[in-house]
Amino acid sequence: MSIIAQITDLHIDNAIAELKLIDSRAHVLAVLDALQAQNITQLIVSGDIAETRSGTEWFLEQIRQRGFDAQIMLGNHDQPEVFVEKGVFGGPQAYYARSIAGTPVLFLDSGSYSVDAAQLAWLAGQIAQIRQDFLLFIHHPVLDCGETLMDKNYPLKNRAEVLEILASTPHKISLFCGHYHTEALIIQGNVTQYVTPSTFYQLKKYAGQLETESDAIGYRILSIENGKIETEVKYLSQHTSGPQPFSHEARMARANEIAAKFRAKFDVLAIGLYGSLARGTDGPYSDIEMFCVVRGKEVDTSYEWSEGGWKAEVNVQSADVLLEWAAGLDEFWPLTHGSCINVLPLYDPQHFFERLKKPVYAHPAEAFDELVSGVIVGELYEFLGKIRNARALAKTENLAALAVEMAQYGAYLIGLANRKLYTSSATMFAESMVLTDKPSGYVKLCEMVASGGLDDPAGIARAADEFWEGIEAWASEKSIPIHQKLDDLLGNV
Repeated sequence: MSIIAQITDLHIDNAIAELKLIDSRAHVLAVLDALQAQNITQLIVSGDIAETRSGTEWFLEQIRQRGFDAQIMLGNHDQPEVFVEKGVFGGPQAYYARSIAGTPVLFLDSGSYSVDAAQLAWLAGQIAQIRQDFLLFIHHPVLDCGETLMDKNYPLKNRAEVLEILASTPHKISLFCGHYHTEALIIQGNVTQYVTPSTFYQLKKYAGQLETESDAIGYRILSIENGKIETEVKYLSQHTSGPQPFSHEARMARANEIAAKFRAKFDVLAIGLYGSLARGTDGPYSDIEMFCVVRGKEVDTSYEWSEGGWKAEVNVQSADVLLEWAAGLDEFWPLTHGSCINVLPLYDPQHFFERLKKPVYAHPAEAFDELVSGVIVGELYEFLGKIRNARALAKTENLAALAVEMAQYGAYLIGLANRKLYTSSATMFAESMVLTDKPSGYVKLCEMVASGGLDDPAGIARAADEFWEGIEAWASEKSIPIHQKLDDLLGNV
């Protein structure tokens, strides 16, 4: 058996490191130390290694001193001339073929954001000669990873041409890449694409711009034996306690183990994941959240535990309880009920989770309008009063907390008005600000909260006042009453 490590997107001496307080060289050394501790000597480095000559030379010296048998590829941030000068590729071309444990392995050069014509011809010729399943390494992903930020803005320019050549063979191709600073598994036809996380830092997949997901250090391990390939992503943590980083694959494997234990313990109708793991957007430190639907009536309990480096929560409920909850409507509906819609079934022979979706939106418009009015009067009006009190009494130490709460309930208000289920609490503000039906003044308050700019008491008070003015005008336009006389209220009793 051959054990190989893939590391990618090291970004040694990247100027951004100073802004993010990331020591890219320390990250690299930590990974190399971890590989040596596992007695791994074969290494594949799939591009974006270093952005300075000194950084490139430093990395190559580290590899030499530690005795790694390394295959190196170029990314779009690398300096090709330094690698050629050092004889890394044995010639001017940075693409080549090798055999590892009897398995053909092809290495491509996408450092220019494309695979040039000469290399495409070479690739087609190599594939035509291969009579078995094989591996391919390239810096850029070839398969789209779900229209992520990187897919839209920084993709391999001619990936359709590359994919056409890959599809010309009947053999299975295991394609390993990096570039996207995340982990992903995509299968299309005969190609299984494994995206390996960066040793530098990880990016959010679906942000509007480049945003850090985490500072976890990622790498990949491959095992090759008799043509069979097994692989897993590993993370190095910079934390000695609390949540520890795990790959999506490891988290899914653990979720399936948990599901099996609950199926053995209970009379289970269905089991499914919700939250970020269900959506495939989990980060290295995400937890596991699961519905366990059991047969019977009025069963409603929860198991929530941590085993040191990871945490899980399993809601054990009978179908009647969960369906009743799904049919509920309160001010938190925009944040809570997305879990009913985005369930990843692990066991669901009777398609229960499809039934669970139906009652979520089954509410009349009047019910939403009544809740909107209730949030305005019962929560937002009250927050405004507290903020004005704090200013009037010169007790402003809690103004920041009040602003956060007012923005949160503003997001609930807008979600109810738009019948919008937010993806998560982490994305709620961003998602609410782009909805069209909202009071003026909300975006200003929300941006203030989201940016952390809450150190100006007068600014907070002005933003709260402007939001309230916008609420009154917005409610009036929608004919939603927010002011009422007590005599009229008592007269309706």
